[in-house]
Amino acid sequence: QVWLAVLVMTGPALLMGASFPLLVRAVASRDGLGRAVGRIYGANTLGSLGGAVLAGFVFLPRLHVLGAVGVGVVVNLVAALVAGVESQRVGRGVRPLFLAGGVVAALVAGGLVVYHPPKWDPLWMSAGTYKYVSDLSDRSRAGVESFAVEDYELLYYDEGFSTVVTVARSLETGNIWLANNGKVEASTTVDMLTQVLVSHLPFLFAPEAQNVSLIGLASGITAGALTLHPAVKEIEIVELEPSIIEASHAFDEMNHRPLEDARVDLVIADGRNHLLFTPPETWDVIISQPSNPWLSGVSNLFTREFFEMGRDRLTEDGVWSQWVQLYGMGQDDLRSLLATFRSVFPHVALFSTIEDADIVLIGSKKPLEFGIEDARRILEGPVGEQLVDLGVEGPYDLLLHYLMDEAAVDVLVGEEGLNTDDNMRIEFSAPHYLHTSTASENLLLLLRESVIHELDTIPDNLALAQAYGRRKDWTRGMVVLKRVLDAEPGHAEAAGLFREYRALFQAAQAPAED
Repeated sequence: QVWLAVLVMTGPALLMGASFPLLVRAVASRDGLGRAVGRIYGANTLGSLGGAVLAGFVFLPRLHVLGAVGVGVVVNLVAALVAGVESQRVGRGVRPLFLAGGVVAALVAGGLVVYHPPKWDPLWMSAGTYKYVSDLSDRSRAGVESFAVEDYELLYYDEGFSTVVTVARSLETGNIWLANNGKVEASTTVDMLTQVLVSHLPFLFAPEAQNVSLIGLASGITAGALTLHPAVKEIEIVELEPSIIEASHAFDEMNHRPLEDARVDLVIADGRNHLLFTPPETWDVIISQPSNPWLSGVSNLFTREFFEMGRDRLTEDGVWSQWVQLYGMGQDDLRSLLATFRSVFPHVALFSTIEDADIVLIGSKKPLEFGIEDARRILEGPVGEQLVDLGVEGPYDLLLHYLMDEAAVDVLVGEEGLNTDDNMRIEFSAPHYLHTSTASENLLLLLRESVIHELDTIPDNLALAQAYGRRKDWTRGMVVLKRVLDAEPGHAEAAGLFREYRALFQAAQAPAED
């Protein structure tokens, strides 16, 4: 990777570095060396300032990336011609034939850039190959095109102020996904359960919550899940990128159109800065669903200081809900994030959403206690209808997602270091695992210390064990059945299920042993 970067950048770096002394040489005989250096250095400084302002506030917003690059090419060609003509005038330039050839070449290149720009396929340019290249079995041009372009219909593309937003639909599966700078952030298939549970899980612990703040709009599915809770009176959505708002409408058939809900207040702002200026004890629930913590500009939404800021903006019984990924970072990184969250919130509950991809952290200043009745309450009305469609068919299925409390988290993280504003540990550490499959290892790390929710009655425990069976989690199902048999050794149904699960578990292990 280093040598590839050297190959790509050495030529431009050498040429840009050579431009300054060549310009000094071109004008030194006329103005003297000192005056020439001063004038060119001053012009270079003014050009750098003006270029930054024009590129950031004029060219990129109005002409987008392709147009801005075209302007840059033309301006550089013109500058080279001016320098060549000036050096020729003072007798230190190139030969006239070469200069004439350079003029023709510059005019032709400039004309091509302006009148016949290269093809710009948004799906190509936002394919995110920097991340997904490790998923490709065929890394030829045809293979990349097949992966990034052929299967998709482009629904939306915009080069926003802070990110390039792309929305596309798979022609094969119908899955609609949204990507920021090529990194997929939301979809209508595998991400659905995470997107809704990060909204619904806080209400296990805060059933009367009325004021909710959501950091990050994305597809609008998480925001739409909030609108399904009738007790909620105010929903604030904080979104940094205005282009996301229009992009979210591509998901209107799935997201319940949250921006049309009268309770919703959309704020275009940086989530952290907005939270900073929010008065203490404002919100009953805060939900944070930024992108991955290894991304610059996002990583500061996973630090101790940010979590402390959020905790102080919660009411005394308030609840924080935080999405965290299991992929693309090592076990030390995951432990660090959990330790950081735990260092801020006295009480923590950890849930899995997609077993090999995502978890949701719940934090609060009050004890986080919940039972089967809380799960039944969550599944009432439209919330239940949404979760049933996603495979959470009953209250016991919801309990399956619970993995651990703060005591188990403490054992898991040990003395792991924290992720802070000062060290930004995850931003610099996690990218080492960008092309390493870590999700399964991180899930096993969690499962080793995980706990199983304890229910009071034998019928409830039997129902929980059967839910584990539907999930083919024979091991945890047997743990629950063991509890029943410890309480009532002669329970025939529990004993029969235990034998069945043990046989299924042994059958599942046989191929692995072979």
